[in-house]
Order: sequence, then structure tokens, then C-alpha cells
Amino acid sequence: MKSLLGRPLCSALFAFPVVAACGAQQGSAGRQAAPPLSAQTPPEQQTLPERQLQAIKTRIDALERQMAEDQRQLLSLRSQVGAMQNAATKQSGEPLVPGAPAPATALEEQQEATSAQIATLEQKKVETTSKFPLSLHGTLLLSGFTNSGSVDDPTVPTAAFGGSGSTGLSLRQTSLGLRASGPHLWEAESQADVDVDFYAPGGSSYVSSGGAVRLRTAHASLLWEHAMAYFNLDRPLLSPYHLESLLAAAVPEFAWSGNLWAWNPQVGFSYHHGTENRLGFEAAVIDPADPYRASVSNANTPGLVMPTLSEASRTPGVESRLSLEHGNGDQAAAIGVGGYYSPHRLQFNNPGPHYNFTAWAASLDLRLPLSHHATFTSTAYRGAGLGGLGGGGYRDYVYRVVGQQVQVIALDDVGGWLGLHQALGQQFTWNVGAGIDNPFAAQLRAFPGVLAGNPYGNIARNRTVFGNVIYTPRAYLLFSAEYRNLHTAPVTGRLWTSQMVGLGAAYRF
Repeated sequence: MKSLLGRPLCSALFAFPVVAACGAQQGSAGRQAAPPLSAQTPPEQQTLPERQLQAIKTRIDALERQMAEDQRQLLSLRSQVGAMQNAATKQSGEPLVPGAPAPATALEEQQEATSAQIATLEQKKVETTSKFPLSLHGTLLLSGFTNSGSVDDPTVPTAAFGGSGSTGLSLRQTSLGLRASGPHLWEAESQADVDVDFYAPGGSSYVSSGGAVRLRTAHASLLWEHAMAYFNLDRPLLSPYHLESLLAAAVPEFAWSGNLWAWNPQVGFSYHHGTENRLGFEAAVIDPADPYRASVSNANTPGLVMPTLSEASRTPGVESRLSLEHGNGDQAAAIGVGGYYSPHRLQFNNPGPHYNFTAWAASLDLRLPLSHHATFTSTAYRGAGLGGLGGGGYRDYVYRVVGQQVQVIALDDVGGWLGLHQALGQQFTWNVGAGIDNPFAAQLRAFPGVLAGNPYGNIARNRTVFGNVIYTPRAYLLFSAEYRNLHTAPVTGRLWTSQMVGLGAAYRF
């Protein structure tokens, strides 16, 4: 220690006291050197240089203790990081082999994401007129498929028809979206998002297999602690759940086979009471579309786009859902009941008589966690005139001509679906399920009139069974294999069937 203090480096380490000590030593050059500091010398008998050297020694001892404590904490932190990596490795299902390269873990993904965020901070941000945050997201999705029989859509089949099969590739399910958060209003947080894909009809040409842009979903909402006010373009309140599928992004699983999925404009309000046990209520007005809306022309108004049957009634549709939940997040058990009511007005010719009918539905939905990684979900409904929501055999109504009179009724319908979702570790999930949509065959036989040119007018029952496996090696990279079995029963004639096997690859950003 004496050799350390005798060096000129002491003046750089401890500026104030050491400078004083070194100055005292230099001032006594040529005279007798100061006696060594004795630990037994009482403080009141120590000279000024001795007291300064004692203060330096005390400070060095404190720094040595601090360095030892810092080293201990560093070793402890390294041990905790190693334990987290081992735990993540075990959950991923990969064996811990000494010397083998470590598999991908959630910690590595977080580190990669952090590095990407740091790099992003150096780039120019997207600036909006509102000056509030805006983020871009999307999924580049390639789907390959083979169908054993003729279907309505080779990429995302929802019904089978008699005929030969097909095989191909598609990128039309690729989607893009924007998400924004805005100012607080009336003590509520404002949020908005919009998603588009390239699955609009008529998007292909002789030299391109791309698709036209289609608005998928959109949301704008004000969020309070227990309530939300919103307008959106999304599935009806009767169908709060869906199964995950990479190959059914453009049209969800069980569409027209028991899943009332159709995206329609809505304006609504929801409220929930409680924390762990929650009672929720939601209500909205809805503008349901027609199953097949077409442009018509006449001599007076060429190119006129007719209003939907709901809009022609000049009375908005209404829907509501009452639910009870227990638990938190996606693992909450829930049961809900819903209702839907929408007047419709039909006019075959303009000018001509009008025919009124009412679309309605009652629904029951259930979500039941079977374990920490498995969830059972189901939805069932009974109603009429449900073509605009994604049911009813693609129809809202049927009609018949009796003498000079035309009789129009809403087509009765019953259906639903059930499914099981299971996570296998952090990288694999699988989904299985079945759904059915069953218009009343007795009405179809008694009212044989169908929309002119509607290829689905002969369907009395549509059933789908499917299963898939999704592999996610990274949060932004997904692969999937899927099997789908379609059974479509016409009012008259033999059963139509088709089986689809598909492979999908997606890059999310």
C-alpha cells in the first residue's frame, strides 16, 4: 500500500486529498522524511499528512468493498440469464446437449427485436397529420393448395360442387395494416386500425395472378376502464370467436358452414363490470350486406348501384350480446347469448311492388379453457335471413309465384361450429373443428324461386371439417399445413364433396 501511495498516480485517483499529500511530501524534500503512519497512533496526535493518508486508505478500502459487491451482483445476473435461457430451451422441446448450438429462445427474439428497435430509431419516422404514433404491420402470405373436387374458390374453398379438382399457388391473402393511437377525449384513450388484402374479385389478369385491394376490417374506438364506444367494419357480435388458420385469412374457417363471420359496418357501445368475474353487455347498430350485391342499370339511371335490402328498409339493424366471464385474458372462461334483428325490403323490378321480411337470429357462444394451453370454443345460432351475416346457404330469402301473387319469406336457418385450439410448447399449435349451416330444406322445396344467376341457390346444407398445424420458429415467421373436408348437400341431387390439402408460409412485419 505504501508503494501505491508513493506513486504520482495517487493524485489522478483521488484528486483533492492526494494532491495535498503529494504537495506536503514535495515540500519536505531535502529534509527528514515523515515517519510511517502507525495504526496505533491516536487521531489527536496525528499530523496533517498522516490524517490525509488515513482518509485515502479509508476511501480505498470502501472502493475495494464496492468492487467486490459489484462483481458478486454481476455473477448473480449472469447466473439468472443462464437459468432463463435453459428454461426457454426446455420449453422449446430441444435437448440440452453440451457444445451444441443453442436453439432459438424467447430471450434471443427479444434481443433481436431490441436491436431492430435501436436501428429503427436512427431512421426517419412516418409522420401523420395528427402527429400521434402510427405503426405499419402486415403479413406476406403464400398458400399452396390442391382440391380433389370442384369448389367455389380454389384458394379458400367454402362449398363443394360437382366437377374436377384444382392445384395452385396464391399470394392474394397477403394483408397490410395501419394502427394508430390518438389523443384522450372525455378521459378515454382513442385507438384506430385498418387492414386491407388483395382478395377482391376480378384482381387477376392474363399476365398476373395478383389481386385487387379489398378493405378487410377497420376499427376506431374510445376506451375507458370499463367501457368502449366504437365504429368498425368487422364480424357481428353474435360471433366473438374464431379458430386460427394461416390458409383461411381472406375468408375465415367455417364461413358459410356455421360461422357468421361477414364483415359489416357497425356502431356500438360495450360495458363490463367486475375484474376476475365480469358481466359484459354490448350493443350496436349494423348495416348487413346482401349475400350477392350486384350493380343494375335501367334507362333512367345507367350504372346505378342499388341499396342493400337492409338499406332499402330505411331501418338499421340492431344486435346485442350479454356475456359472463371468469379469469383473465385468453384463458378466461366465458359464455354469451346474442340477438340480431334487421328489417329488409325487396323489390324485384323498379318500378314495382315491394316485399318486406325480417332477418333475425339468437345465438349462444362458449369458451372453455381445458388446460393452460388448450381451449374449446363453440357458437350456435337459430334465425332467418342470415345471408348478409355469412349463413343461410348464401341466401336471405326464398320466394314463389302463386297465380298473380309473389310470396317472399326469410329463409329459416340453424347452424354453428365447435373447435379445439392447443399449444405445444412455444413454437407449435394445432386446431381442429367442424361446422355446419343448415337452411330449412322444406322451405327450399316449397319456395323454389332463387336469385337469377345465383350458383348457390340449390344448397340445402353445407358442412366443413378441418385441422391444421402451425409452426412458428420466430414470432415473424410461420409455416402451416392444413386439411379441409367439404360436404355440400343440394336440395335435389347427389351430395357434393371435396377435400383440400394446403401448405402456407407467412412473413409478418
